[in-house]
Amino acid sequence: MTGISVSVEIRNPAYRLTVFFYFAYHGGKNKHKMYKKLIEFWKFLTYDIWRITEHEVSKRQFS
Repeated sequence: MTGISVSVEIRNPAYRLTVFFYFAYHGGKNKHKMYKKLIEFWKFLTYDIWRITEHEVSKRQFS
């Protein structure tokens, strides 16, 4: 054996979202780009997703 030890840490999944928003807010040179992505995502969730019509979605038959 080569002496490589692998340690497994249990991490809270909520930290991923926290880190995402932290870097989006404190991102430095990427701050503007991340802010723009957040605004686009929020616009999609609040407005664009509700504008999808029946004609834009394929119909499925369930038996």
